[in-house]
Amino acid sequence: MKKNKQSFPRRRQRGFTLVELMIALFLGILIIGALLTSLLSNKDSLRVSENLARMQENSRLALELMSRDIREAGENPCGAKLMANVIRSGGNIPWWASWGDGAIQGFSGATDTTSIVPFGTAEGLRVNGTAAILVLQAGAAESNVTAHNTGSTEITVMNASNFVAGDILMSCDLQGAAIFQAGTVDSATNVINYDSSTATLNCGNGLGYPTTVACTTTTLRQFSTTNGIVTKLVPTFWYIGNNSTGGRSLYRTQIARTVVGGATQITNNRDEILNNVVEMNLSYLKKNSTTETLATTWVDADDSELAVVAGGWGELNPNQVVAVRTEIKLQSEEVVSASNTKLERTLLFISSLRSRETLY
Repeated sequence: MKKNKQSFPRRRQRGFTLVELMIALFLGILIIGALLTSLLSNKDSLRVSENLARMQENSRLALELMSRDIREAGENPCGAKLMANVIRSGGNIPWWASWGDGAIQGFSGATDTTSIVPFGTAEGLRVNGTAAILVLQAGAAESNVTAHNTGSTEITVMNASNFVAGDILMSCDLQGAAIFQAGTVDSATNVINYDSSTATLNCGNGLGYPTTVACTTTTLRQFSTTNGIVTKLVPTFWYIGNNSTGGRSLYRTQIARTVVGGATQITNNRDEILNNVVEMNLSYLKKNSTTETLATTWVDADDSELAVVAGGWGELNPNQVVAVRTEIKLQSEEVVSASNTKLERTLLFISSLRSRETLY
């Protein structure tokens, strides 16, 4: 008996409809877009974090260097207050040795420091309208006095290896101090000769206080072999200058000794310390040493009590600066914000002068 084959209907094979494809494509685009947005957002956040970290890391060292200079303004290893100065350039005391005008001197944005770093648009020149500060202090490398012959103008120290001919030096003991130039330095015998015939910046051979402004008379002064010390004079000028990329940076100027044609010359070294510093504001806290009154407000460098007519920034002015308030504005290196601009941060720090802690 022949069996009949039962026939079943063939299942119809179907693909995706156009609508389904479009929906799937749309959902895929949404997912990919969300992922891309998340990646870009994370990338932007990373760039912001990296720029902020870079700003903070770079600024920390720069601000510590500046703050340390300000704290040490007026410091000398002996704590001496009577400072003789025989340094003269063209008959005048140059800015880098003007201890009598103030071991710390502030300049407002309206004051052009022509003899130090003038206003200008060239690289390394000071940006017009920004504040600046000059600090004078004794250097870290020092050596004890073992002999001092005022007749032969020779100071013998324990170790003269840190000094060379032409250096601007400070010698001090408990009774006083002097700023002078070394004419010759013999590292074998540790003898420093400061005779004005070889030390051409010295207006005389006497290292005693006082030295007249015109240097017409100088007083012989023999430094103690018990507590006498010789060290370098370190002048530092902090300012905002134009950098090589067309932006602004925090600069530090220090003098350097160079030999040109056998003659010793003193030149400025302008070092870029921190880039992308667009502004710097400086203000000062005073205390009157006569009335023992500490000011209640910070003032800028143009304050009347710090003007030349009031005694300037020197020791003769009873209104002495005891602290400096520094505010700088930094910019990031890259454009990272949503408004297509650079990040900005303002940093503030206060430095008290160690040489004037007794005024508190």
